[in-house]
Amino acid sequence: MNILLFVIIGISNLIMCLVFWFTLKKILDYKNGMVLGMHVDKDKMEDPDILRLIEKYGKKLGILKLILLVGSILTLAVIWLNVDIFIVVYMVWLILVIGYYQYISVFCMRDMYSLKEDRGWINKESNLIKIDTRVSSMDDKMKLSPLVHLPFLFVYGYLIIDGIIEGPVLKSIFRGVDQSAYMDLKFMLIIIFAISVFISLSYLLVHIIYGDRKNQVYCEDSPINYMANRVDKLYWSRASLLADLLVFITSMYILYRLIGNAWLYDVDMAIYVVGLFLSSMTCIFVAKIANTKRDDILSYAKNIEYMDDDYYWRKGWYSNPNDKRIFVPSRLNSMNQEFNMAKKSAKIINLLLAILILGTFFICFLQPNKDVEITSKGDRIKVSSGFYKTEFKRSDVLGLDLVDDMEDDSYIRTNGISMGEIKIGRFRGKRIGGLDLYVNSPNRPLVRIKLKHRLVYISGDKDLKAEDVYKLVKGK
Repeated sequence: MNILLFVIIGISNLIMCLVFWFTLKKILDYKNGMVLGMHVDKDKMEDPDILRLIEKYGKKLGILKLILLVGSILTLAVIWLNVDIFIVVYMVWLILVIGYYQYISVFCMRDMYSLKEDRGWINKESNLIKIDTRVSSMDDKMKLSPLVHLPFLFVYGYLIIDGIIEGPVLKSIFRGVDQSAYMDLKFMLIIIFAISVFISLSYLLVHIIYGDRKNQVYCEDSPINYMANRVDKLYWSRASLLADLLVFITSMYILYRLIGNAWLYDVDMAIYVVGLFLSSMTCIFVAKIANTKRDDILSYAKNIEYMDDDYYWRKGWYSNPNDKRIFVPSRLNSMNQEFNMAKKSAKIINLLLAILILGTFFICFLQPNKDVEITSKGDRIKVSSGFYKTEFKRSDVLGLDLVDDMEDDSYIRTNGISMGEIKIGRFRGKRIGGLDLYVNSPNRPLVRIKLKHRLVYISGDKDLKAEDVYKLVKGK
């Protein structure tokens, strides 16, 4: 079982559960003049039909919480049993959670808007956009500049370029390492910092979206409006900066370990994953503090007003052709952003995302090609599985034997597939060096082939016994 995969999925499940539970808690609460995503006067909250809708969607949210909890435990348990089954179960669970949440969010707003129409609670005058010009003029003072992320991106970019051109940093890290190991570790370093660039750009995007979103007018008191908007934007920009800083520290730890060892152990990768997890949790935690502080500020406001733009949300999503924004704050969770579906670009993006999700879901049902094919033509031997192949001559074989398992060493995957018992592709051992693995089953023994610069391990399965592979390579 891949322990690192278990840790990664466990952390991902925890983040997803915390995010959803925090979001679901708000849907049924009367907050900011809204319940179930629609505006209603507080004195109407005792209406039997509103209470009935709250009870109805409370039950549906309870089911969703149960799906989250059971799915989190089930997916982790399946990892121990079979990684192939886990991939399918995990994707089904993710799509079920996202799909059911979208169903709840869409229909709770539709039902509430229909109720408002039936009762004549639609106030067209409140659809007018309210602007506090004094607060709008101070918009730049409400947040940190997004430019604070540029130093991180500069460092990552420099390290990636240095790796590509084999500059001084790369050479100092891998000084004395043999050429085959050098290329494998170089590729790994570039991939790690490319991931850091992607995450840092994501936090920069979050910083821009939440820092530049339209100021909300809550009441006629400009200082209150200013403080409420400022705490929201300032804390979101702080959250994205702090999260990005944690990613930077984690990435620098990886660089430090590479400089010291020219290697990454399992514990190093675990620390890397935990660092990224803490980064995400920090962003969520600081954003939650922002929501609490904003509500505290608004509690001091008198004659608080909320713009009733429910008409644009009547379908269960935002659709306003007069709004130039593509992204708008979600009705059900102010930490989230939703598309303005009146925009053609938003529809195209959603279509592409749907194709991507469905395509990924379909691919997960396709079993990876684990079959190992071995062919012999004269003195030449070819071993292949999927996109990976190893070719050599019998005369190049320095050693051939059957072993109970691979040698006890620290291994990293440089270009291959590692899912539980399945290990196919290019790997590297700290002590023994390069490996080409074609292990597609838990069956033992393994055929070990020693070449000049690499070891090749091949497992037997129900169609091909290890002993037959041994004889084929031996030439008997």
